[in-house]
Amino acid sequence: MGAALRTRTAQGAIGLAIGALFFWLAARNTSFEEISEALIGADPAWLLAAVALYAADLALRVRRWQLLLRPCADLPYRAIGRVLLVGYGVNALLPARLGELFRAEFFKRSYGVTRSVGLASVALERLLDGVIVVACLAAGLWLAGGGESDAALLTLCLSGAGLFVAFAGGLAVASRLARLDWVESWKLLSTRADDVRAALAVAATPAFVNAGLLTLAIYALEAGALAAILGALGVAPTPTIVLVVIGAASLSTLLPSAPGFIGTYQFAFSLALVEFGFDPAIGVAAATLVQSVLFAPVAVIAVAILSAAPRVAKVPHVV
Repeated sequence: MGAALRTRTAQGAIGLAIGALFFWLAARNTSFEEISEALIGADPAWLLAAVALYAADLALRVRRWQLLLRPCADLPYRAIGRVLLVGYGVNALLPARLGELFRAEFFKRSYGVTRSVGLASVALERLLDGVIVVACLAAGLWLAGGGESDAALLTLCLSGAGLFVAFAGGLAVASRLARLDWVESWKLLSTRADDVRAALAVAATPAFVNAGLLTLAIYALEAGALAAILGALGVAPTPTIVLVVIGAASLSTLLPSAPGFIGTYQFAFSLALVEFGFDPAIGVAAATLVQSVLFAPVAVIAVAILSAAPRVAKVPHVV
């Protein structure tokens, strides 16, 4: 077994183990019968509304990535959308968020955009997302005024805030390092540094402000899709509930996890909904509906795109 294969196998095993642990934590105070009853009783009309809102959400995400990429790769909307859907779909199929690496690799194979540019632009995406989801969770907890899961959710919020502050600092440092003279003296490193610098430079332009505004619209649609999922289960989706759930669920994806965030997503949904007095079964069912109704179709689309692609990208080895 090669080193790369061993590394990927280890990553997969760790993700599956973490997913199994968090699924057990989510389901330990309920039963599979209760979860099944909630899923079987879900209202199809609400689910269709969730699918429509999520499709609009993805459409805006394509436009946002197009704005972030424009200084380095001025590609058509359809091309950007093709790569983004592959990345999101592969995230639902592989553990530990390997879809992000796959997206950069597939971008390079399909359109010649360097991995450095692809990954730097994805990093800016994640930064914008992080600011919004931390703000959502903080606002939701403030509006909720305390509950059964308040301490755990507050810890998650503060940890997420700290992580994204550090992440923003890391991007700023990376941008500055890319300008140093000694970097320029190394040909291969210099080329990659130039790509990173060019990709991150968009953060100082009006395009980044527009991407930030699009992020607000993206999460308004995502909140609507989540509210529809909760509505399908008979939960009245108040703004406070939706803010807490979307914040907790989104931050849970930062953990290495099983494919489709199985386990960590169930735990985050249950933790958030218990805050408002709901049975953990509702949280597990809501997370499962998001994964099966919203994420799974994107994974199917990604597989279809990859099947039709003349060259299939491989997940790059990460040391």
